[in-house]
Amino acid sequence: MVLFLLSFFIITENAHATSGACSYHNGVNCSAGYDIDGSVICKDGWKDSSVLFDDNGECENYFGCNSTQYEEVVNKTNFDSEKERILNLIEQKNKELSLKKSQFDSLGSSNVYFGRAALEKRQLAVYIQGVANEIITLQQNYNNLVSLVNSMCEVYGRQNLAQLRLDATLRYSRYLDEQRELRASENLKIILNQKVVNTETSPDVKNNILQNDSKICQPDNKETLIQCLGVSINSDLENYYKKLVLRDINEFKVVFNNNQLESLKNFVVYGISSETIIMGEGERRSLLRDYLETVGKSDVYWQDVQNLATGKLIISRNLEKEKSKAQESLKYFKKVFGVNPDFKNKKHELFWNTLMYRIRFTRDTEKEKSGIDKFKKIFNRSPRNTLDWATVRGLSYIN
Repeated sequence: MVLFLLSFFIITENAHATSGACSYHNGVNCSAGYDIDGSVICKDGWKDSSVLFDDNGECENYFGCNSTQYEEVVNKTNFDSEKERILNLIEQKNKELSLKKSQFDSLGSSNVYFGRAALEKRQLAVYIQGVANEIITLQQNYNNLVSLVNSMCEVYGRQNLAQLRLDATLRYSRYLDEQRELRASENLKIILNQKVVNTETSPDVKNNILQNDSKICQPDNKETLIQCLGVSINSDLENYYKKLVLRDINEFKVVFNNNQLESLKNFVVYGISSETIIMGEGERRSLLRDYLETVGKSDVYWQDVQNLATGKLIISRNLEKEKSKAQESLKYFKKVFGVNPDFKNKKHELFWNTLMYRIRFTRDTEKEKSGIDKFKKIFNRSPRNTLDWATVRGLSYIN
């Protein structure tokens, strides 16, 4: 009697190889799964094969249970105890069969048709056949048990292969995303390199701007500011907005000393020019928040705040902040114009800086209504964040 043994529990490997897969690299590393392009990975680490993992023959029947899954299958089927029970019964029955065959043979080899010996021989023959049938049944039970475990492992194997395929797909997706980000980053560098980025402007340039632009009053000293603007002190508003300004500073993680905090509070409560007075406290705070977010300097250059309030480019910029926000602004810009910004084009330059630094313009409700309509057509939604509203201002006022 031939006993069929377990053929496929834990991961095994088919010997049939596809020509050219990893012939000179020690064969295919089936357990490594798919390379990023879906091809095979060789046992020596070589990854430049043109043979797809799904097409190579070496791993055709490779995937079965891993050790953990095999243990789970064995526990579910009681394989170890059931196997031992069946094998012990087969061993007993084989001994019994051998004994009865010896008894049968001792009665002689000649045909006996009559008498006691003939009856005993016929009874032994029937008994021997019964024991042989029992052994066959036990062997079939064992083979069925093995087949059950094999089939359960094959299910796990298909799941394991599917997971490898999914992992490869995700890796490839991440690879494509990384390549897109790399290209976008390189593209962004080219765009930013078109501009001369001044992170610090010389005093001479600043003074020239102050002399040739609209008058602003420095907010460092409240009494001087009040006199310059011709407004009255409002202690209640100062106490209210000082808390809010402090909250804004902490939110944008900009470090200020007490004197600088007083300047920011004075700006929000009183303004620094006729244009910023018209804006009101809430809009001045919003303007300051944009400055803190996009420039993030503790030593505020107030002419730039004035420029942001009056639709002009800022002078003292922050290169690191600009880099961190440029990618998002570029997406909006290309959505509006369909191309990268050309900074020789004044419209492009002003629109770009409106996105980057949230520039304001003299309010015109009709223009802004038109800008909102344009935004909705371009983005298929209503504006909802500061960059959205900066885009609306660009669409409203930059022609």
